[in-house]
Amino acid sequence: VYQVPPGLFVAGGGWAGEQYFVLPTERDLKAICEQALASARRTMKPRDRCILLTHYPAYLPEAIPLHGNKFGVMYDCVRELIHALRPIAVIQGHVHGLFLTQATYRFGKRQALVAFPGPDGGMLTIDGEAAEFRPWL
Repeated sequence: VYQVPPGLFVAGGGWAGEQYFVLPTERDLKAICEQALASARRTMKPRDRCILLTHYPAYLPEAIPLHGNKFGVMYDCVRELIHALRPIAVIQGHVHGLFLTQATYRFGKRQALVAFPGPDGGMLTIDGEAAEFRPWL
């Protein structure tokens, strides 16, 4: 968890298997999500805002329709981290079919922009409580 300007933080975590094709299990990522949350609770104040970066995306069927099996593709523990951190934006990867897409995920009274920039990236603009993602084209 790193502070960018005052009051805005970037949080995230990484995971790497022994081979490039080895995917993490829910249990593997849960430990990393718990570490990120513990770090955020030590670092951030209640009024601070956060951007969550994660290669392995959250399972958010309400915002991102997934046709087929979510296992090995999207993770419940990342969704739980979103609920705990309450980020204004979540930047994710891994699901190639979702590159250059975005959605709004609503949870409770809050919402977060969820973007899949893909390998070409894009620009994330933060304006107070709102976030906007524009892919590089």
